Amino acid sequence: GNHEDCDRAGEGWFRFLDAAPTVRDCPPWTDPYAIRLNGLSLVVVDSAAASDVKAEPEFVRQYAEAFVKVVAGIDGPFWMLTHRPVWATAPYKPPGSDKTVLVPLNRTEQAALDPAVPANLDMVVSGHVHTFATYDFGGARPAQLVAGVGGSLYDKMELAPGSEIAIDGMKARAFATTEYGYLVMDRTPNGWQGTLYGVEGDRVLAHCSFKERSIDCRR
Repeated sequence: GNHEDCDRAGEGWFRFLDAAPTVRDCPPWTDPYAIRLNGLSLVVVDSAAASDVKAEPEFVRQYAEAFVKVVAGIDGPFWMLTHRPVWATAPYKPPGSDKTVLVPLNRTEQAALDPAVPANLDMVVSGHVHTFATYDFGGARPAQLVAGVGGSLYDKMELAPGSEIAIDGMKARAFATTEYGYLVMDRTPNGWQGTLYGVEGDRVLAHCSFKERSIDCRR
């Protein structure tokens, strides 16, 4: 994520946490890789340098080419794990205004993926925005899950279940809530069930269901 880019904590990331077998000098971007599980693959994408506000042609090309390469051999459904959400929003208060608006993210990854989103990409799982949010595009696009309530300063955003939002030219049914906690996901015969807990561990903030490209969360 952007907290581990080369201007911040990149050296520590590559020394202790990077998936590569050897320690490397801090590069601005690393190739994605796939983790294959029983019936589901996870594609991990480095989005530290992916701009939220503009699609820089060189990064768009790198992301597009590397993504196509890593998913080419994947059979069956897969999720994309990347720090910055691809199709999501974040609260923003314009200078001089007392009103908060929702701005879309992430221009770089959107431009890289939009031409040919794989049909077997079911969900994008991210953090980056310091809230919990889900976006369902009715199957026309992968579901987007944002679980960023682990403890950093809030990005306050509350959206009732089923709120309609337009992101990158497509409407989504959204849900968002901002309170510190953690998400537990359990696999079931009919998809996945998720429970968002508060920090106490026994207080439920939301119940979620995930199946193929469908995601639905409610209090």
